[in-house]
Amino acid sequence: MKREEIIRLFPEINDIQDENLRNGVIKVWIYFWEKSGFENLEEAPFNPVVPGVSLVNHIKSVLHISLAIAEALERYHGIKVNRDRLIAAVLLHDVSKTVEYEHGKKSEIGKLFQHGFWGAHEAINFGLPVEIAHLIHTHPFNSPVEPAFLEGLILHYADFADADSLRFNEGVEPYLFKK
Repeated sequence: MKREEIIRLFPEINDIQDENLRNGVIKVWIYFWEKSGFENLEEAPFNPVVPGVSLVNHIKSVLHISLAIAEALERYHGIKVNRDRLIAAVLLHDVSKTVEYEHGKKSEIGKLFQHGFWGAHEAINFGLPVEIAHLIHTHPFNSPVEPAFLEGLILHYADFADADSLRFNEGVEPYLFKK
């Protein structure tokens, strides 16, 4: 049941050609969903600073922005992007937010670990490639490690285009303006 719901929410998961990677992404989502306490995944918030935005919609937006960037890079510059790596990393980049926030504030996990770490940690525990875990870990602006793959740059910029647009729209200072 949860597997089907995750595929319904994120149909692009079926675009991941590597079956093991596709199944691993689904298993990580199921794990976090079960740990989260959310009955309906669409109720999980993106960020308490931007109320009313669901985590699912943020991830969908980042995915579509990322795929548009990848398509433009290939079309206009001949740069090939690993779509499996990109889709998997985008779908999992904020999966840990389901347990990093509780009742509108940071949970113990959210307080103790830098955002991105817990999702990367569990991705490895579920047997996903270290490259995917690396991209999850390096996507935040405050990551101590820089992305080692082009897909990481795409994810980083797509994530912040979406997050900063949402923050700006709500009158919250965008990350871009933070010094």
